Amino acid sequence: MSKTVNPHDGHRGRLKERYIKSEGVGFSDHELLELLLFYAIPRVNTNEIAHRLINTFGSLTAVSEAGVEELMQVDGIGERSAVLVYTAMALVKDYIGNLKMLPYRIDTLDKAVAFARELAKGADADNFYAAFLDPSLRVIAVRFISKSPLESVDEFVSEIIVLCLRYRAVAVLIMQNRIDRDVVPTKDDLALMRAVEQGLEYINASLTESIIVNGKAHFALKGFFMNKTANFTDLSMQSLKYRLFLMEFDEGIRALERSHEKFNRQDIKQLKY
Repeated sequence: MSKTVNPHDGHRGRLKERYIKSEGVGFSDHELLELLLFYAIPRVNTNEIAHRLINTFGSLTAVSEAGVEELMQVDGIGERSAVLVYTAMALVKDYIGNLKMLPYRIDTLDKAVAFARELAKGADADNFYAAFLDPSLRVIAVRFISKSPLESVDEFVSEIIVLCLRYRAVAVLIMQNRIDRDVVPTKDDLALMRAVEQGLEYINASLTESIIVNGKAHFALKGFFMNKTANFTDLSMQSLKYRLFLMEFDEGIRALERSHEKFNRQDIKQLKY
């Protein structure tokens, strides 16, 4: 039985080879889309579909802003192709967004708050993020950690530690955005902060701050920055504001901590990263 030959295979192979050799330099917008669509549409001329996308939305930038349903309105674009294009564009936007934040130095509370609000733009849920910092408090990496409320404090702390080791970070900034709630911390928020601090101590890293932001206000749970420029030598200091604030909730925090399994040095050694 003879094998069916795809008449576009030769063209696809040449376009892929050209892309690899040139690293995309000299490619037009429709050629980039054409190449991307190879991986969703195996046996159709994707050049025509790529032109159709550009003509429909007006530019590659406009294509990147289109949703899955909008993309599927274009002739030749099914759900599989639309999801691929939408996801690829989202990855690019996320990458570019992270580049703008690197290497950003977060050495004041104002910078930490601005950084957290930038991360939360467009969020449709309350989320936790973490920024991993070098000794100069410059951002090495930024990661989404979990939605709020948390399902497991232990898993949250474990992921923070693993990522801190992976990025060779010496400090971590925890950020929580709230959409429809105020920024007043709960006892769970305080217990989480202390659990993260304890976990980081085992790998000789520090928590610079844990902050909660919404569109109008912010709350710094630890009070590390204290309206001054921070130095790495300050990371091990416990501010007066921090101690006084925790005292108010101390009994509740201790009860919460007793309900969670404690990290120990053996746990840290067994972590995979």
